[in-house]
Amino acid sequence: LFQGPHLSDRSHKLQIQLFKALVLQAIIPLFTAYAPIALCCALPFFGLNLPIFSVICPPFCAMHPVLDSCIMLSTVSQFRKTLIDCVFCRRGRRNSKVFALDVEMREVPIDVRHAKRRLSDAY
Repeated sequence: LFQGPHLSDRSHKLQIQLFKALVLQAIIPLFTAYAPIALCCALPFFGLNLPIFSVICPPFCAMHPVLDSCIMLSTVSQFRKTLIDCVFCRRGRRNSKVFALDVEMREVPIDVRHAKRRLSDAY
């Protein structure tokens, strides 16, 4: 991939991670959806009667959406760090952009008059 002068190292690393995730998300359906069904359809043409493939195909096809999310969580470091922070309830280390929205939403005032006053002060 081309790293132009306008990309920081962090942005470049993120782009590489997203590219890897996209490639893996494009390859995984080959093994989870298309190959089991192709084998289930093609084996009778070769005279092989294996009923196990008709049992294996539905779980493999159902595994595809789960693997898509697992690929994103395992390849993109910011998603992985955020998931670990959520699972282990780490409130101190919230440097993620995902949590920034949560903090901003908590700071929204409840009183409408106070909100109008706050907006008029901003302008």
